[in-house]
Amino acid sequence: MNQADRMRIAQQVIDKTRSMGASLIGIADIELLKKSPSHDIYAKIEPNRGVGSRDYAEGVAPGKVAWPPNARSALVVALAHPEEDPQLDWWIEDDDERESHGCRILQDILEKVSVWMDEKFNIKTHKLSYHLEKGGIFLKDAGVLAGMGCIGKNNLLVTPQYGPRVRIWAMLLDAALPPTGPIIYDPCDGCEEPCRPVCPQKAFDRAAYSPIEMGMVTLPGRDGCYEREDCRLETEKNIENKIPFKPDANKEPLRAIAFCRHCEFACPVGKK
Repeated sequence: MNQADRMRIAQQVIDKTRSMGASLIGIADIELLKKSPSHDIYAKIEPNRGVGSRDYAEGVAPGKVAWPPNARSALVVALAHPEEDPQLDWWIEDDDERESHGCRILQDILEKVSVWMDEKFNIKTHKLSYHLEKGGIFLKDAGVLAGMGCIGKNNLLVTPQYGPRVRIWAMLLDAALPPTGPIIYDPCDGCEEPCRPVCPQKAFDRAAYSPIEMGMVTLPGRDGCYEREDCRLETEKNIENKIPFKPDANKEPLRAIAFCRHCEFACPVGKK
């Protein structure tokens, strides 16, 4: 397959994925993703054993990946998640799948695209676990490498269209399609940082990481001012204090975990 064919297929994949409801679509290079900042730093910090974490897959060390060897690209999709539609990332108490509604929408889109790509181009795909320890990827880094935006000072993927108010998912492809990013984009330059003081747990109040200790300049929160353990305290509080949720008027109400989004809502990027 020559470069012109790869570009043509990549555009068709993007158009098809958009037609199925994705708000943003991009393609990331697997080799660059393996070297992304999050993968580098993850091996140097204490393993995440808190909310949502899982034991490592056998033989997979922190910061390493457990992807199929034939993976060449990642198709990254995002769903706009405005403040007035909060339920996209709610986790329902009696949900056996333990996934949010937004995750399921994105997975359904990728499943349909996977079937279409196989039938039309004979391109095979690989589903990803939500957990890095089980073969997942750092989705924010994937979004950056796919050209969706940049990592902001709120430690989130910030997109030009929606700011940080997006949900992200991805799948791996066995075809080396041309990447759509990264792009030159930095809305945090000169910003007054309204995202940081609104954190209920003050997770951005101090430099938790230093370039010298980490051996790298690309740090969480961009300048190291992000304490994930403090952030996790708010998540654990939300898990304990579930909110009533009634998806159907004819059924008994459920209880949902509504995760903190203060720093998302405070970001001025992408607001109408």
